[in-house]
Order: sequence, then structure tokens, then C-alpha cells
Amino acid sequence: MKLNVISFLGATGILALSACDLQVNTGADDLGMGARLTVDYYGDTDVVGHEFDIERVSCDGESIDPYSTTQVIDLANNLFPGMITELSRTIDGASEHIGSDLFLTLDEGCYDITVTPLREITYTADGDVESTDESELCAPASLSGVEVSDEGYEEVILFNQCVGDPLGTLDVLTLINHPPVVLVEFEDDKYNYECEPVTVCATAFDADKDPIAFDWSDIGDDDAFSGPTVLGAPAIVAFEDVLQDGNPLPIWEQCVEIVTRFNTMGTQGEYEFKVEAFDLMGDGTRFEDFLQSEYDDDSITSSASLDFPLFTTWSVELACTTADGQIDYNPDVAGVQGIEDSIIVRDETCTDAGYTTDEQYYCNPSNRYNIAQPIRDVVCDGTDLIESELYPACN
Repeated sequence: MKLNVISFLGATGILALSACDLQVNTGADDLGMGARLTVDYYGDTDVVGHEFDIERVSCDGESIDPYSTTQVIDLANNLFPGMITELSRTIDGASEHIGSDLFLTLDEGCYDITVTPLREITYTADGDVESTDESELCAPASLSGVEVSDEGYEEVILFNQCVGDPLGTLDVLTLINHPPVVLVEFEDDKYNYECEPVTVCATAFDADKDPIAFDWSDIGDDDAFSGPTVLGAPAIVAFEDVLQDGNPLPIWEQCVEIVTRFNTMGTQGEYEFKVEAFDLMGDGTRFEDFLQSEYDDDSITSSASLDFPLFTTWSVELACTTADGQIDYNPDVAGVQGIEDSIIVRDETCTDAGYTTDEQYYCNPSNRYNIAQPIRDVVCDGTDLIESELYPACN
């Protein structure tokens, strides 16, 4: 036996790996057919069999009688080398290759062999091959000038190289993200006089040390006179071990200024505001916005919020007469008529009742409705009212 081997990795053979330009030649004297297997389930390719094209060629330029044959063979129902000694010299004895086997009786001479993997073989009712379709994953293999003689048999092994599944690498890193925690502090007090600016500061920290952004909003039934007006960008004001784990976290802060009035909608100077804290990604995108967009789910949150109140009382407590002539020492909004150019305009119909001036009301110790002595000592210079001390924002 003479063993002819053509290997994709060999240095001496020739292997055609082109999936194009396959010429199928048919002829008579088709002498063999192998067993059938329906699919290449080992390699997960599309191969169900092979087409063998054998063509007589001249060995040394001598004249020959033309001959060609085409045989379609299903996949063999065994694996190779399968303890076949001669095959084990070519491929490892523990390997398991699938393939198709063709055995032919031929005249002495030289032959070109081309084997094309097939992904589909259609048979007629009589078992004849009706049509074939070439594999899209495995390439043809060929060998030229194989010599057949009467001194033995020729064993030819070809390898149809298949394309493997495209592979890449994937590195999956998943990170835990915590929402921030937010607190609110009043620079002075949540109780204020109308039109007095009140400074409110929010502090927040994030367990992941993400930067923080704040949103402020007026959520009450009555709008504030002005604000919340941001007084500066969020900034780190401290590092504190708030989680008590030995890992100090940056404390972010932002302050706003709010100016309110006593009563414009019957709320008696009660206002409500909200501050929200958001953790940020490296480019400034809010984690919450990113996650909602990424997963198309607006219910995902990565923020914290607090609602807080402000309670406002009157600034200039004129004693006014009501429509029925009664004395009202606690007039709504101290007779505010409206706002012009951010200045409170008093209602001229509100007249004093016994105290002709603000100074008399605030700074006269005998007035039982006037402000407490500690405050009077600040806003009054004797009997003169220091309006800028009582209410800096009012004119």
C-alpha cells in the first residue's frame, strides 16, 4: 500500500482552500458508494457528505483516454483514525475526525482528485443523487497526479479545513452603586420674617465616593418671593468617616437663598421645598439618568431627597382697621398689595390704629403686641426703628 497524505499543516502537499470555482465533472463507471450520516454533529459545521471528483491525467505526457467520475458520499458512520494503524501515523490515535470514504477500481494511470464538502444532498425516490449544495464553512481539498498501479492500492487522505466559529474576548465587570445620602441645614432658622433671605444648605455623601449634584425646587402650594437661588457650585467641605468603617468620605455641600412672604394664598407663610442629591459618573452624567436610559426604565433611581419647610411671619406689623371698623393687629401680609421691581408695596388702605409709625409699634415698650425685648434691642435704636436690622430685604 502506498499512502498519499495531504494535510492543511503539511509542508509537502497541496491543499486548495478556495470555496469558489469548483468544476463538477460527471461521467460513467461510478463504481462505489459509502455509508450515510446526515450531519456533522461533532464539529458543528454544515457538512453532511462529500463530492469526490476524479479525473484521469497524463503522468509523463503520454496520451490517455479521457475519464472522469463524480461520486457523492454521505458522512461515514465511524470516527477516524478509529484504531487504523496507517491513519494513526498521520493523525493522533486519540483523535476523532469525521469524514467520507470512497473506494474505486480504476485503470492504471495518474489522477487528479478534488473533494468538496457538501451541506445538502437531495436524493430521488430511487436513492439517486438529485442535487447537492456546497458547504459554506468547510473548503474543498485536492491532490494532483496520484498514481494508480497494479502493484498495490493507493490510500489518499485529504483534509477539508473548516472555518471555526469567530471568537473574541469578553471581560465583564459589574459594580455596586449606592445612592447618595442628603441632609439639610438652616444657616439661621426655618422661621423667618417675610422678605428676609434665608440660607439653606444641603450636605450629601456617597458611599462610593462619587461626585454629587443637587436639584432644588419649590413644591409648596404658594411660590416663594424668590428662590431657591443657588449660591455656588457643589463643593467638598470635609472628609468624614460617616459610615464608621475607617474610610472617610467626601462631604459635598451646596447652599441656596430663599425669600418668602407672609401670606399671598392664604397659607399664612407656610412654604415647602425639596432638595435632591444625585451621584455622578466620570463625565458628569447622573447615574440615575444613565441607568434609566440604558435599561429603558424610569423607575430606576440613584438619588436621595428631602422635603423641608419655611415658616414666615410678617415684617412690619401695622395695626390696621378692618372693613367693619375693628382693629386688626395682625394684618395679612402686613398689608402687602403686590410686588413691583422686587419691592413690596404696602396697601394704602391699611392704616395705623393708635400707633402712627412703625417705630411706635416696634419700639414702644408699652405696646403689648410689639416684638420681644431682645429683638427690640437689635432693631430699635431707642424709639427709632432700624429697618435694615428688622428686615434687610425689605424697602
